[in-house]
Amino acid sequence: MVARYGIAARDRNLASKFAVGGMVRPARHGPLRMSQGAPASVFGGWNMGIIVALQGGSPFGLVTQTNTANAFSPGAQRVNLLRDPALSGSSRTLDRWFNTDAVAAPAPFTFGNAARSFLIGPGLGNLDLSLLKNHRWAERYNVQFRFEAFNITNNANFQEPGRALGSAGFGLVNSARAARVLQFGLKFEF
Repeated sequence: MVARYGIAARDRNLASKFAVGGMVRPARHGPLRMSQGAPASVFGGWNMGIIVALQGGSPFGLVTQTNTANAFSPGAQRVNLLRDPALSGSSRTLDRWFNTDAVAAPAPFTFGNAARSFLIGPGLGNLDLSLLKNHRWAERYNVQFRFEAFNITNNANFQEPGRALGSAGFGLVNSARAARVLQFGLKFEF
């Protein structure tokens, strides 16, 4: 029965999740007045946005490639744990995210003893920026230039390691989320 318990996917290691966002735009009144004239055309109408997200990794479990229990539908089943496969942060690498020698395939016609999800995958660190310039005229028209940068620091945010015992990628982190993405846009409103 213990194998039925594990870290819930919705928990996503919430104790280590941080996100903040905001928008800044220059003042239209006071010493930096930019409501009309040439200074307003050049320096007014700017907005800058930022989103920062830092998050711990997602829980995942280890499975076999085939159903050796010969029960229920065909497909993967949980592995047998010989000892704790979790590695400390200093021992963990992309080639060996967890100790692959700490698990084994269950004997034929038996179920594995591993919990549903008991390991934590790589975390996420992301910084997104946006810069917008609005140019209004005749109170009806607006041209907006946009520059947006997603993952501007180009941080490598890795996916979960291979979790199928016996596969070539077992224990390897061999994929990542999107790298830096830059985009420009121009919008005319009337």
